[in-house]
Amino acid sequence: MHKTQSQWSKLFQSPVIATALAMFAMLFGSGNIVLPLGLGRDLGDMALYAMFGFFATAVMVPVIGILAMALFNGDYRAFMARIGKIPAAIVIFLCFALIGPLCVIPRCIALSHAALQWLIPQLTLLQFSLISALLIFGATMRKSSVIVLMSRVLGPLKLILLSVVIIKGIFMTTTIVPCTLEGWTAFKQGIFAGYNTLDLLAVIFSTGLLLSGVTHDATGRQRSQREMMQILVKAGICGALLLGILYAGFVVVASMQSGAEACLGAQEEQLLSILAAIILGAGGGALASITMVIACSTTAIGVTTIFAEYLSTELPRGWLSYRTSLIITIILSAILANYGWMGIKNLVLPFVFVLYPGLIMLALTHIAERVFRVRLGAIPFYLTVAGTFVLRMIR
Repeated sequence: MHKTQSQWSKLFQSPVIATALAMFAMLFGSGNIVLPLGLGRDLGDMALYAMFGFFATAVMVPVIGILAMALFNGDYRAFMARIGKIPAAIVIFLCFALIGPLCVIPRCIALSHAALQWLIPQLTLLQFSLISALLIFGATMRKSSVIVLMSRVLGPLKLILLSVVIIKGIFMTTTIVPCTLEGWTAFKQGIFAGYNTLDLLAVIFSTGLLLSGVTHDATGRQRSQREMMQILVKAGICGALLLGILYAGFVVVASMQSGAEACLGAQEEQLLSILAAIILGAGGGALASITMVIACSTTAIGVTTIFAEYLSTELPRGWLSYRTSLIITIILSAILANYGWMGIKNLVLPFVFVLYPGLIMLALTHIAERVFRVRLGAIPFYLTVAGTFVLRMIR
């Protein structure tokens, strides 16, 4: 017994496993639950094709991003420098805005409201946005350790709940809705849904944290870049497998219940609560709603702090204090949150459609240059951005 416990302890102390779990925690937000659930519900018996498309952009792309960022020791400025000083500054600002008040923060508020509305129908999005703004301001000003404690409790709770929903849901009676879309069309929908996770942006600006955890081994010896790369490659594969398993579970369970009366016509952001209630009963639905609210709140608080610090430090010295940056971030986030989950998706879609493929190409370019020892420069990035911009205009 003692030997078994020791083996488990060594397993979770492994830098590969620890980094894989950190990567999973970094990428697996509430939007990563909602989007595959929406695919499964909307595409019914064609959801399998969409699932593979979702894997391409929501699983493989973050792994590519981690590998590319490892070449620059997690320095996003060095990663972006290839495209030129001014364009890099603009792209970095747009990326921060997307993971801040332009998308992620208001999306967290809108998702929290949708989950809570399942329990409190009379609560309006405007009311909840104002309450959230005050709570986020108070939490980010104090930077309380309570947030860290909540995230540590929430992580296992969320994983346990989702695993139970998936496993039990697979063995329930199914009501799959036939879909009229062709396989290729469903596959493309999965690709675009994966874009909306924005996980590549999270990777670009957070890989430095992952690298800091593997800089030294257990004896205190500093690892070489080759050793760190090996750890990140293995961890990326492990983290991608974990993400892929959960995504597949979400898509399958949602597609199996796509014909359930409660799911038909339901808002995408309320699907987790509805499915949990169908599979686990009313108590399961309530627990799923509360879990979603806490998950979104902790994410919003963390991202608000990051964006406010970016504004106060990256803009010319003295322009904006941290408090002023915080107020601007929260007000803008609260306003955009009132567009709702779908409204926010539609608002940021042009930016994501054009910018995201360019960032993917930039990551692939860096990796190709290291592997094939060729100098490609910024041309692939600009050609990709130009191509996606033209596609966006003629759609």
